[in-house]
Amino acid sequence: MNDIDTLVQNYRSIQLRPACILDARILLEWRNDEASRLASPDPRHITAEEHFAWLVRAIRHSHCAVFIAERNGVPVGSTRRKVRELSWVVKPTARGKGVATSMVLHTINLTPEVASLCATIHRDNVASRRVAEKCGFTLTVPSASGFDIWECTT
Repeated sequence: MNDIDTLVQNYRSIQLRPACILDARILLEWRNDEASRLASPDPRHITAEEHFAWLVRAIRHSHCAVFIAERNGVPVGSTRRKVRELSWVVKPTARGKGVATSMVLHTINLTPEVASLCATIHRDNVASRRVAEKCGFTLTVPSASGFDIWECTT
């Protein structure tokens, strides 16, 4: 199977649905995973109270969309779009299996009203840099802080 066939197969296997309050626990687990925190501009360990308050605000905010990616009905990751900023996290046991690229592409397809998107990616986060490249993002603002800005025209 070639790269395009693999991408298409992975894309078809992922479904997105809007996140809800019932997803709070898994989202918090993924957010507080050590690798996720190290790749985040905010590497703190988030409390359940902080996370729940954030999720309630995010779900209610008209300029924010939080999605859960599922494969065969099992949550495997999440994307968040706030205005034109896109971020993602993959369940630790689902990493390296094409989940991130597929869910980011799905999210881009669900937001045609946004002319361009950006993602803030730590320069050492090779996996997310590859996802960004596969999804049409280009590095536009290298940063001394280590968190580079990638942009994509939708």
